[in-house]
Amino acid sequence: MSAIARIGYVRNESARQLKSGRSSTLGVVLPDAGDPFFVDVAAGVEEAANSAGYTVLTCNANGRDDRESAYLATLEQSRVDGIVFVSTRLSAERQAQLNEIEQRGTPVVVIGHLFDSPELDSVTGDNYAGGRMAVQHLLEQGHRRIALISRPDTLEAYKARSSGAHAAISEFGHSAVLQVQRVAEDSIQAGYAATLELLNSPNAPSAVFGANHLLALGALQASTVRGTRVPADLAIVGYDDTPYTAGAAVPITSVSQASVDFGVTATGLLMDAIEGRRGAPRQLVYSPKVVVRASTTRT
Repeated sequence: MSAIARIGYVRNESARQLKSGRSSTLGVVLPDAGDPFFVDVAAGVEEAANSAGYTVLTCNANGRDDRESAYLATLEQSRVDGIVFVSTRLSAERQAQLNEIEQRGTPVVVIGHLFDSPELDSVTGDNYAGGRMAVQHLLEQGHRRIALISRPDTLEAYKARSSGAHAAISEFGHSAVLQVQRVAEDSIQAGYAATLELLNSPNAPSAVFGANHLLALGALQASTVRGTRVPADLAIVGYDDTPYTAGAAVPITSVSQASVDFGVTATGLLMDAIEGRRGAPRQLVYSPKVVVRASTTRT
């Protein structure tokens, strides 16, 4: 140890990996590292990985398909022991790439995708149930003109949330109406602009369901700027409960998913695969819940 300290020796990790056949490293690919929900997912992966003696390499695709593909290739070439891929939209091309990576010997677990016929292990939330719960809560509060602010239905999670919202309206009856406002991105700015447009329309809604927490924060910001009282004039529900929604000027009611648990569970599935304990592909679906706050309940 004295000699090591004197000459500044640093272990050759690449050589050690060649000898052991293990890197003790996991890779995580996130769609957007700026979104607190995905940050929490990554924190769950890191927590579980560190407990098992693994280091985590986190890659931010920043919403770009080319980056997703490139990062997956780099992680495989770096000989990570397993990959957690977090998805908002799993294209056929990306699924094929993930399947090929696993077939070549690197286990993969997907977070955020519900497979019709599972080929890879996956962890996700029940987005249909979450969308239905959000609108049911607003209906229970007496709202009959409800607006949904959401991304296009080409994105799996948003399609399921939208379907759940429509189901809640259909189950309630003809006296309730759901107005859908599509936005191009998950951002406070998009939620702000969409809410202003809704509030300035002839049949303005009395409640808004933002299918992402950033959209709900934008709705709250638009209401504040316009002088619309929340929840007296406009009730707001968000999705992917985060500290930002809980800590807003008017704390926002939100559909909560177990974001950290997603990461912990996915890492556990990955450990099973690495240690040879995995059988047929498993698909674990978490049930969401509505966390009620001041944005929907009149005091």
